[in-house]
Amino acid sequence: MPVGPAGRTTNLRTRITLFVTAAILLLILGFAYASYERAKLDTARVAQATLSSQDQIWQKVVEKQGEALAGSGHALARTTGLAEAAARRDPAAVSRLVAMGLGSLPPTPPVAHVEVTDASGTIVHSTVSGLSGRPVVNVGVLARVLERGSDEIGIGSLGDGNPVLRAAIPILDRGTIVGTVTLLSPMQPVLEEVKESTGAEIFLLDGGRKLIHGTDRALWRSILAERTAPLPTGLETVRLGERVLSAGTIPLLDDAGGLLGYQVAVRDITDAYTREKLTNGLAITGIVLFVAVVLIILHVYLHRAFRLLENALAALNGLSEGDTDVDVLGAGRGDEIGRIARAVRVFRDKHMDLDRQRRRRERMQKRQQRFIRQQMERLAETLDDAAREELLHDLERIEAQSRSGAKTVGSGDDLGSLAVAFQVMAQRVLTQHQKLDRLVAELQEALRTKTELINLQQQLAIANDIQASILPRSLPPRSDAEARGALLAAREFGGDFYDFFPLGNHRIAVIAGNIAGSGLASVFLTLTARTLLKSTLSFGAEPDDTMTRVNDLLCLDNREGVAIRLLAGVLDTADASFTYSTASFPEPLMLRRLGDVMEVPALGNPAAGRQRATVFQQRRIDIPKRATLFFHSPGLVATRDAADEPFGDARLREVLETSDALSVDTVVNTVMSALTSHTGGVAQQRDACCVALRFLGPPEAASSETGAL
Repeated sequence: MPVGPAGRTTNLRTRITLFVTAAILLLILGFAYASYERAKLDTARVAQATLSSQDQIWQKVVEKQGEALAGSGHALARTTGLAEAAARRDPAAVSRLVAMGLGSLPPTPPVAHVEVTDASGTIVHSTVSGLSGRPVVNVGVLARVLERGSDEIGIGSLGDGNPVLRAAIPILDRGTIVGTVTLLSPMQPVLEEVKESTGAEIFLLDGGRKLIHGTDRALWRSILAERTAPLPTGLETVRLGERVLSAGTIPLLDDAGGLLGYQVAVRDITDAYTREKLTNGLAITGIVLFVAVVLIILHVYLHRAFRLLENALAALNGLSEGDTDVDVLGAGRGDEIGRIARAVRVFRDKHMDLDRQRRRRERMQKRQQRFIRQQMERLAETLDDAAREELLHDLERIEAQSRSGAKTVGSGDDLGSLAVAFQVMAQRVLTQHQKLDRLVAELQEALRTKTELINLQQQLAIANDIQASILPRSLPPRSDAEARGALLAAREFGGDFYDFFPLGNHRIAVIAGNIAGSGLASVFLTLTARTLLKSTLSFGAEPDDTMTRVNDLLCLDNREGVAIRLLAGVLDTADASFTYSTASFPEPLMLRRLGDVMEVPALGNPAAGRQRATVFQQRRIDIPKRATLFFHSPGLVATRDAADEPFGDARLREVLETSDALSVDTVVNTVMSALTSHTGGVAQQRDACCVALRFLGPPEAASSETGAL
């Protein structure tokens, strides 16, 4: 058949051309963006280097001019009689001697003002502020000159916003500093020298960015006329008609770090700006011409290449629409077009053969479907209603998959419908097995959960028995101290413990702790921590050393990083002191008298058992006679009622302040009664324990007053 119009070929050619054009444009845009970013970085680096160089030159010129001014100051300070007059605080003599000394100073740098102070920093002579004013130099600068005897050079202000060059020189009298002389010089010579060094016009602005000094005031007025906003700090480009200027602005600071004003260096960069603009324009023009040439060449090449494929494409279009009578031209050619034409002809022949096979397979499939339906309907007649419905539903699935052409054995196999039937049946058997497997797994999981629950209950019972067995009730009767503790156990083992025991030599130790978690693991950690604290304190270690050593040992057993909060304290009844150290444990409270509850200062130590070589701090406090120390675990203030409201630190303090007596039994019973009333019988997640330790007085005094308690 004749080759049809080449509309599709033209569209494809156009799409390829557009795709290549877009790719080239994206590539160019990528390069342009990268160049732009690089230019920004280069500009930032140049700006930073320019401002740094400007600041360095400024500092060097200020240092040079300041050293020259300091030389004049030394010459003036050595004026005969000036040191004695300054030491006597004789303003008239100092003024006369300063006037004499100024006449012999070199003209460069010029001296605008002179100020003389005595050794205490009091002004003796000043051409700036008078004898009743403040020194023109910073107090810190003046102190360094008087203390160290060193020269202080810098930039200061006369108080009117006008910066000046300043040199403060010590006045010596036989090696002793008796005062200072400060010389002030105008900034214009500094600006002129900076201009000579940099080739830029230099301007000084005040804090409001108004001009104070400048080497070219006409240029500055031109810059202000072209701008609506002040020059920002940093490097800025300014256009003045045909000229392009670069203005670098840096802050000018005094000795105390306060802002005196700004230094601006203005350079003419017109030539460099013009060259850069010309170079960029030539580069853009070259890129545009290059892209145009590439696109023209691509268009010509694609037009010639696709024209040779038009006949073959028309034949393929006919075959794609089901026209097997299409005539393929050009099969006898020996080039690529001929090979494409021969391949299209083979494709047409194969397509005709497949069409014949498809019709034959459809006839065979219909016969299979009729056979499967007959057999499954016979089987359904032997089943109950539910099973029959499921079987007929499977039959519908088989027929639906067969109609949609689903194959499981292979393409072109005559047993396709049977394969679908076997597939559906296999799925049903697999589904039944999966249901049985899930049921067995659920039963096994329920049995395992019940076993774990029984084991957990046994562990908790053991943990509670162990916890109750290690807690003491009270100290043996003593004349100098008494102690009492109590524990409100949680629903599960919470790991709280406490203990108190005598150490000898009028010393009584008290320990407490809280181990996070539950179960036998927490039981072992609780027993380990209590044993380590008690044994270490019993061997005479101080609380901070005890806490440090116990922490290192607990780190070996605490592999899961459980939070361990500890307290170790020692009451010395001989000197009425209490020394304690904590590891993230609540600080104790002191009841000095009824209604007077004092918070002991916090130490801020971390929890124990997490990091070896941790150094713990301790604190020693004095204990008034008959005062009671109260310790509590974190779980006490966290105890919650039925409304989920915590007991809280404020309520604990209120309960202690309203206690009827300071005896340990009264304090502990009052707190535990308030805690039980707050919970209302609600089982808690955490243990809550408390200890009361009362200092009755030194052993001798306490024994004689026991009856007065």
